[in-house]
Amino acid sequence: MYQYPRSNQANIAIDVVKTRIQIDPSFKTHSFLSGTRHIIASEGPRGLLTGFGPTAVGYLAQGGAKFAGYEYWKKKFVEVAGSQEIAVEHRTAIYLGAASVAECAMFNFFSEY
Repeated sequence: MYQYPRSNQANIAIDVVKTRIQIDPSFKTHSFLSGTRHIIASEGPRGLLTGFGPTAVGYLAQGGAKFAGYEYWKKKFVEVAGSQEIAVEHRTAIYLGAASVAECAMFNFFSEY
């Protein structure tokens, strides 16, 4: 799939099977493995990627917002440092601080919706 990490594809497939076992009465007796086999047999391998589109869009929006937030806060922290030399000296703290603030801001934003 177009530059979408394989681990995320696997997570979607795992989530599809888990959700079906939890919600669909016909899956109540299935284990994870037999549920996976049942979905593949009845719907084909694409059945394991149900919900891929919305998930990919959500990851794209969230990742883009986090990156933009990181860049914004990194610039602000460099300004607070006062000079380029001090910013370079404390770059690890600036990078970690900017990433933390961006992550917390996005977590708070996305958890409201």
